[in-house]
Amino acid sequence: MPIHLSCSPCLSRWLARRLQTLVYLLLYCLAGAVVYRFLGVADAFPAAIWLPSGVALAACLWFGSRMWLAVFAGSLIVNYGLFDAPLDSALGLSASNTLGPVLAAALYRHQQADRLPFYRIVDTVRFLVLGVGVSSTLSALGGALLFDQLHHTTGQEGFMPFVRWWLCDAAGALVLTPILLLCLSREQDHYRRHQAALPESLTVALGTLCAAGWMFLSLPQAGQAYPALPALLLLPLLWMVGRVPLRAAHGLALGVATLALAGAASGRGVFSPWGTAQALGNTSMTLMAQSITLLVIGALVAERRISEERLRQANQTLERKVRERTQQLLDSEARFRLMADAAPFPLVMNTLSDGRLLYANPKAEALFRSTLGQTPLNVLDFYVCQEERSAVVETLLRAGAIADREVRLRDSDGRAFWAHVSCSLVRTEQAVYVISGINDVTERKALEYSLQTANEALRRQVNEIESLQHGLREQAVRDPLTGLFNRRYLDDTLPRVLAHMRALDRPVAVLMLDADHFKRINDTWGHKSGDAVLAAIGRYLAQRFRTSDIVCRYGGEEFLIVMPDSDPVAAENKARTLCRELRRLPIDTAGQTLHVTLSIGVAFAPTHGEEAEAVVQAADLALYAAKRAGRDCVVVAGTAACQPSV
Repeated sequence: MPIHLSCSPCLSRWLARRLQTLVYLLLYCLAGAVVYRFLGVADAFPAAIWLPSGVALAACLWFGSRMWLAVFAGSLIVNYGLFDAPLDSALGLSASNTLGPVLAAALYRHQQADRLPFYRIVDTVRFLVLGVGVSSTLSALGGALLFDQLHHTTGQEGFMPFVRWWLCDAAGALVLTPILLLCLSREQDHYRRHQAALPESLTVALGTLCAAGWMFLSLPQAGQAYPALPALLLLPLLWMVGRVPLRAAHGLALGVATLALAGAASGRGVFSPWGTAQALGNTSMTLMAQSITLLVIGALVAERRISEERLRQANQTLERKVRERTQQLLDSEARFRLMADAAPFPLVMNTLSDGRLLYANPKAEALFRSTLGQTPLNVLDFYVCQEERSAVVETLLRAGAIADREVRLRDSDGRAFWAHVSCSLVRTEQAVYVISGINDVTERKALEYSLQTANEALRRQVNEIESLQHGLREQAVRDPLTGLFNRRYLDDTLPRVLAHMRALDRPVAVLMLDADHFKRINDTWGHKSGDAVLAAIGRYLAQRFRTSDIVCRYGGEEFLIVMPDSDPVAAENKARTLCRELRRLPIDTAGQTLHVTLSIGVAFAPTHGEEAEAVVQAADLALYAAKRAGRDCVVVAGTAACQPSV
């Protein structure tokens, strides 16, 4: 069943949304599996860091509340499938894990829907409070209430699970949400002018990762001497925030977080003396502080970069305007100096706003037959068409100058003439002026019109002659009844085709066709019916051969076809196909439907002759052999057998 084109965009959007839901469902499950496999130690309730909360918040912030299904399904799979929670508990946890990021994203998108929360300090605070805070609070509240029901805790004893749950959700959101949002977006380019070179950035990044690997994976256990070391990693991270795009800086922070969590989970590194659960907790708190610091400092740096960029653009705009104004003043001064001279062509100056004429040199006064000193003049009075004057003004305002624009003017006596005007604007603090040079082209326009008329007449005559010549050429080489090439064209073309194919050592097939019992058609149905049969055969043959083949009416009811570079077997098969198809071809004439058969003789060059006369004669003899063999068949020159076409 066909699908309407109007449904295709809807189907594409539906599939894209389903694919996005599936991708984030898998990503949520992957984050939960990482927590279960590496970070979910028994005494670190509920977990030191809950990475799925970062995936859920990023999905809801970017795609909106329609991602609730992916979050709910992912949470249900993780809690019920991985952590073996009872089904009712898993459903409750999944509901709270979904409600938190969905509501937090809705609140944030309501306040700020068109910007990422990383380029203004206000947006960053909104993200921390409305995004991370609300999402973690609602998720932790659901988990803590469920914990209270299961363990019957009250008071401070019941409040601590909420705090721990809130910390693990907030840590996951702070670690994963920024990098996911930055990867989904096209980051604003606020760092290009201050961006560090690639080798420098790579050196700092590799050094930071090496230092983090040493701190969290290789540092020997030596009591509690090293807990402050991770704070030193903030220095290169803050350098990255100021010198590279935020995506790269948060990517490096994610690498540091990965190494820190790996070291804490394996019982190595700076936090190892306190045990795995305490080490994961300390790592989680360290990563939260690191993420908040990067977000705040990154927003401050971005705001400064944005302000610097706006200031730079404003300065560039101001400098460009100053240069333009200076150039305009210089041009104006030069034009005024030229106008003061005795120009050899008509020159006038007027105000742009009202068209009041301020200056006209003697050439202009002679052209318009008016004297400026006697009466006040207005340039509008010298335009035949006022719309043309409006168009000139519009072009001047847009481009600043006009060169050789053709207009129709008139003098004070009413005589209309054609002129080319070249205008320039002169801007001062008081007004805007127009300086115009005028060239009377009336005589040239008349000459151009005469030449154009003569050229048009000559072009029409040439076209008529070419059309007649083409018709005569077609009449000379075309058969008027069938529209095919005639005997004259064949005699002129066939020798050249044979010579060319002989030089290329390629065969040429020649087919001689004759309509069987054609005289009977003329005698029975009349010559008009015979002509109709020949015309139908000609149309049929014209449609059945290549453009390189030559299809001719040889004479009477005989047709000759030349097939250059044709394989003998293919040519013989083609001939048999013609016999078979034409036998079935209905020809309507004189109220009757006639069927005609063909006898075909086939010859090949150079097999049956290298010259045109020899190969045509061989095809003709083969044709007569086909006639003698009973007609409606194909005979190849040099063979006695008639090849029927079935």
